[in-house]
Amino acid sequence: MGIVLEIQAKSRSGPLGQDAMIAPNRRRRRFLMFAAVATGVLILAACRNEPAVSDYGLAGFNPDAVAQQRAACDKRGGRFGRGGQSGAFVCYENTSDANKSCSSASDCDGLCLARSATCTPVKPLFGCHEILTLSGTPSTLCID
Repeated sequence: MGIVLEIQAKSRSGPLGQDAMIAPNRRRRRFLMFAAVATGVLILAACRNEPAVSDYGLAGFNPDAVAQQRAACDKRGGRFGRGGQSGAFVCYENTSDANKSCSSASDCDGLCLARSATCTPVKPLFGCHEILTLSGTPSTLCID
């Protein structure tokens, strides 16, 4: 009777073999690769050019609006200044038929003043005035 010794070779795929140690390393490498690719994509996305913002964060705000309105007014031959109760900027334009007689609003480039029956010399005409409408009837118009 002899003693038989069995020597088992370590299996590469066994629970204590090298594959048990390689699997976590592969997972780790895959995770690091994914993290590197995701970081690269985020960096590239952050580098793209954004279009110029025209409203400076305030809807409808244009810092050049007054200068543009002044230039347009000058081009039309008007006088640019403040007007009305609000003090807003306005383009005052001379009317082509200033002080001519009128019987209704259709006779004038601006307004037909009821008291004098003449066309206004400038538009807009701020304040309250008796005017003649398109039908020639007197009416009070107030422009603030």
